[in-house]
Amino acid sequence: MRPRARRRGRWLAALLLAAAAACAGRATLHRSVAALYGGSLEEADALLGRYGKRVGANDRALYLLDAAVVKQIRGDYAASNRLLEEAGRLVEAAVTKSVSREAASFLVNDQTRPYAGLPFERPLIHYYALLNYLLLGQPEEAAVEARRIDLALQAVGGELKRPPLARERGYLREVAGIAYEAAGEANDALVSYRLALAAYGEAGGAPARAVAAALRLDRRLGLAQEAERLAAAHPGVAPLPEGPE
Repeated sequence: MRPRARRRGRWLAALLLAAAAACAGRATLHRSVAALYGGSLEEADALLGRYGKRVGANDRALYLLDAAVVKQIRGDYAASNRLLEEAGRLVEAAVTKSVSREAASFLVNDQTRPYAGLPFERPLIHYYALLNYLLLGQPEEAAVEARRIDLALQAVGGELKRPPLARERGYLREVAGIAYEAAGEANDALVSYRLALAAYGEAGGAPARAVAAALRLDRRLGLAQEAERLAAAHPGVAPLPEGPE
């Protein structure tokens, strides 16, 4: 595996490991994550493929999410999106179950409930789909996923207000802005960039690239006063250059 691919695989594997660690007894998922973390994409894919043939209904969403990330790392973006789409439906169904049923199952065993993901994980379904569409050269579809990220963040916003998650929230907003901009939706992109800057600010400060992206769109859209205020708040940051038409 190339060094860059290995670094990306290790970063994504850490996310998978955190999710799988909460599911004691799901040994095959643990082994597949360990294989991915060790750089063996083929082994991880094969293990997940075998597990998918016998996975129970409650664990299917977790399996689909893990398998989708492995497919993405391997470059099979269309297959990754098919898995993410099914996972999204299952997670949404699990989240909307009645409070009484959720409470009853919690008292018995966490594994008796369908996997609904943690609040900060739910927007990641659309984040990975957005990346897939951008890598497939389909910016309009990526913008659809950006809107789904926006809706997911609104739905769990209160649970993502804690400072440790503010930077992650900012990053998701920034990526949504990139997708909107790629689809030619400059106004929506600017809104996302501004939301990203606000979230990054809660985490201690925005990266220069996010400031530069917002500054470029302010100037492109003729928002001179907004551009001046942003530039004054972040001296030394130049707007990103315009890409080719």
